Amino acid sequence: MARFLLLLLALAPLHAVAQTATVAGVVQSAETGEPLPGASVLLSRLGAEADTPRGRATTAEGSFVFTDVTPGRYTIRASFVGYLATTDTLDLQPGDETESILELAEQRLADVVVEAGGEREPIQAGRTALRPADIASLPGPDPSGDLLQALTFQPGVVALGDRGGQLTVR
Repeated sequence: MARFLLLLLALAPLHAVAQTATVAGVVQSAETGEPLPGASVLLSRLGAEADTPRGRATTAEGSFVFTDVTPGRYTIRASFVGYLATTDTLDLQPGDETESILELAEQRLADVVVEAGGEREPIQAGRTALRPADIASLPGPDPSGDLLQALTFQPGVVALGDRGGQLTVR
């Protein structure tokens, strides 16, 4: 009986170390309080024990859950298109069930003005120009480029035979 109690006491700290934490929460708009479905949430461990960050997308209700999180110090970051990202720090203990409400402020973007400018080169249907630089950039056995090979990369051109064969242009 004494050995059993001694064994139980020896294993008790291991049980506490093996416990994990859970992080759950909601990502919502700071202005309206509406949930943000599809927002990105990233949980990253800080310090020397840093491991691969874990990421989630929020559900239709803006919620997320990270289970089996090793206790330690973490940053949690939420981001969504059109909103400023937010970051918070969490200290997780074994058995913790942390709930976070991450509020994102709308990001005001500057106006974009599109203006026509410059002269457009007239488009000639069916005409393609090959510059020497285009030909030289194609992969091939000849480092200086191969005109036949460059032509075969163009739409509507077929070459029969591997070198100097028949060339068909539609």
